[in-house]
Amino acid sequence: MSPYPCIKQQRLKKYWSILGDCTEEQKDFHFKCENEQEADELKKLTWTLVFQLSDRWKVELNGLELRAVPPPGKEKDSPMKIKM
Repeated sequence: MSPYPCIKQQRLKKYWSILGDCTEEQKDFHFKCENEQEADELKKLTWTLVFQLSDRWKVELNGLELRAVPPPGKEKDSPMKIKM
């Protein structure tokens, strides 16, 4: 059973792939959600994951567009760098 049953497995794989690349490279993350329920769940998940890297990331949901913006400047020496 998936911990996020409202999100299709294929969509979740795509989300992980994009978010992983963005967090590793400290780039803006953008993801177009399919519906409000998916958007709400992915916003919570995104905030939880990027907060582990730095509590200065901004996570926003505008309609169905989910965005995560890293803090200004690269944090190369972050002790909690996550490899995805």
